[in-house]
Amino acid sequence: MTLSIGVAVSTEGNSIEEFIAREARAGRFSAGFRASQPDIVAAYRRQLLQTDPAGYAAACPAVRDVDWLDRLASIRCPTLVIAGREDVGAPVALSEAMQQRISGAELVVIDDAAHLSVIEQPAAFGAAIDRFLARLEGEGAR
Repeated sequence: MTLSIGVAVSTEGNSIEEFIAREARAGRFSAGFRASQPDIVAAYRRQLLQTDPAGYAAACPAVRDVDWLDRLASIRCPTLVIAGREDVGAPVALSEAMQQRISGAELVVIDDAAHLSVIEQPAAFGAAIDRFLARLEGEGAR
């Protein structure tokens, strides 16, 4: 069985449950976080394994095949795009493409983080949001 999430990945003869478990370890967190925070990664893995395997497998092509980049220019509100530098499923290049297509959008790339940067680097993630909101408040005061 082959599933695609951004790029083609194979279950390598394993069950979909084993594939989901492997994704939870490698696909969502950076190597450094997996090594330094195994309990958090294990908790995420347990949570992800509660996902219906058929539903997960069905969602993969939907995520892979969605084509929304051409519609991003219609966004007319302040937008903050946050990316983890080590994200392989939604790489920084994708976030850059989003930022370029949304007028006035800001992009923040968080180092030492993959897809779940809010879990890996909560202080940096929160600071990015705080700066963004402070800027919006400052603009509203004018």
